[in-house]
Amino acid sequence: MALCFTPQNHMMLVAAIAVLHLLQLVAVTPVLHAATNIALPGCISKCGEVSVPYPFGIGAGCYREGFQLTCNETYNVPKLFVGNTRAEVLNISLHDGKLYINNGVVSVTGSNRYSMTWEIPLHNTIFTVSSVWNNFVVMGCGFDFLVSLPDAESPVARCSSLCLSEHPAVATDGLCSGVGCCEASMPGAGSLYSIELASFQARNHMIMEEQPFNATVVLVEKQWWDKNDHFVLLQKAVSDGSAQSMQIKTAVKWSFSNLSCGDAQSSSDYGCRSYNSYCHDHWTGESSGSFCRCSYGYEGNPYIVNGCQDIDERAHPDIYQCFGQCINTEGSYDCVCPIGTSGNPQKPHGCIQDRKIFRISCCCRSSQLWRPCASYFLCNSLEAKDKSPKSKAFENFFL
Repeated sequence: MALCFTPQNHMMLVAAIAVLHLLQLVAVTPVLHAATNIALPGCISKCGEVSVPYPFGIGAGCYREGFQLTCNETYNVPKLFVGNTRAEVLNISLHDGKLYINNGVVSVTGSNRYSMTWEIPLHNTIFTVSSVWNNFVVMGCGFDFLVSLPDAESPVARCSSLCLSEHPAVATDGLCSGVGCCEASMPGAGSLYSIELASFQARNHMIMEEQPFNATVVLVEKQWWDKNDHFVLLQKAVSDGSAQSMQIKTAVKWSFSNLSCGDAQSSSDYGCRSYNSYCHDHWTGESSGSFCRCSYGYEGNPYIVNGCQDIDERAHPDIYQCFGQCINTEGSYDCVCPIGTSGNPQKPHGCIQDRKIFRISCCCRSSQLWRPCASYFLCNSLEAKDKSPKSKAFENFFL
């Protein structure tokens, strides 16, 4: 189909295109939100490289009871600690109810049997080292590793690491399957454990004769252990003797309240202060309690008034993937194909260029003379009668 063309109609067409481009520009203009403080007014919100969100805090009046932290500025980069303990804080997750501490490494050397008490410095605190989130990892070979709670009559978790003649004493290949490295589950939530290492006799000709063992023990979060080659990096650091300088991430559980959400919401101690927040029951199979979260599509601090702010998904393309045009909305976002394309914007190369053609022809004539049109006409019938080159004038005009 061809449409008749006049200068006035051409200007209308150009104006319409300009409006479409303006709308597209507005759609991608970032929506700015005022930055919100994660700490209470007048309180420190960061120590070194670690953010300190309320209910945690540094200094009087800045924290909820039990959530006191200490910022030690004597280090080149200030370090954050739980209260007056030696537990260094690496990160605080409000969304997951987790506190990540640097639990370090323990080196154990012996030839027959060695026993010790493993202490995580969180006694008399509200924090619990979770057996769901963490494992014991023991690097080295030639021993059985046994772990139990202090009052248990027998070990409740164990692993063994063999010394094979064609393998290094400490595995460095990222595997921890019983040769140069072994893993043992935690026997339960707590902060104090009894551990024992015992050397064992050779069982066949592939195994070296009984050797003094040299083991390195860590209590590490499972997810951290499996990410970003931390496994390999730690094994190599143990092998070359530099492990003491590594930060070993251990996950610690905390709850804002010991009450369930149902009970907390009807109490005077309900903690979810921000709009777009909700209460989450914190059950890990070990203990209960509750804490607050920002609603889906929001981030920030649910314990502070207006602490949960809309997420601008366009700033996080690695999380909110959109291969078209990402449009931020309140609490969500839209992913659409840009103007002039169509398809699936959620897939790479999913938006295909449209092939729509606008045919504009001057189709009015008087005798053999062509003149500008005075109005719109449909010219299919004229084109069918007259296939001369003149009737093709101005055709195939693309936007």
